[in-house]
Amino acid sequence: MMTIDFWGDITCPFCYIGEVLLKRELEAGGYEDQVEVRWRSCLLAPELPLNTSFTWLERMEKVEDPEELQHFQKSRSVLNHLAEKYGLENNLESAWSHNSQRAARLLKVATKEGRMLEVATLFGRGYFSEGRDFSKLEELKRVAIEANLPAEAVAGVLEGDLYLSEVKEDQVLAAQYAYNFVPTIYFGDDVMLEGVVTPEQIREALQKTLK
Repeated sequence: MMTIDFWGDITCPFCYIGEVLLKRELEAGGYEDQVEVRWRSCLLAPELPLNTSFTWLERMEKVEDPEELQHFQKSRSVLNHLAEKYGLENNLESAWSHNSQRAARLLKVATKEGRMLEVATLFGRGYFSEGRDFSKLEELKRVAIEANLPAEAVAGVLEGDLYLSEVKEDQVLAAQYAYNFVPTIYFGDDVMLEGVVTPEQIREALQKTLK
């Protein structure tokens, strides 16, 4: 069994695209039973209070630095292109940014259940396509119910501190393992992909590490 460590955040649309492409390639190659895909948290806004959120468009309205604004506009253009290319609905303007700690902990539950990519893509679609605000408990519960995650574990996350220490540990290790971009994907000990990944890169990484 080969391990794939996926470092990301549910509020990163490039991570969502990477998750979708990885899931497609695993299914196309018949590799699902040969790999374990683990979620590793690289929170993009850990400083925000858990119940605080704002839309991507609201964030853009507050940007004053021309270089930062140019960077966001370029990213938006790239995302528009990739969403169209891979058949994904793109509603970035209404995406809600927040501290995704609780979603990351639910993805730890999903990892233990062997369904990390399934749940990660639900979060990604909710964020990138459906305008769902995952700072709200009801939206987190909706994904957990749709994914049929164990109720006891879900309660442990949303009402307690289940997997909190693991997410905090990931956040420290992210400086070592996801130091440039998210997503950063490790295929065993041999191959690492980061940033905007392509189906061809993922396919080659799988073939190389599972050879």
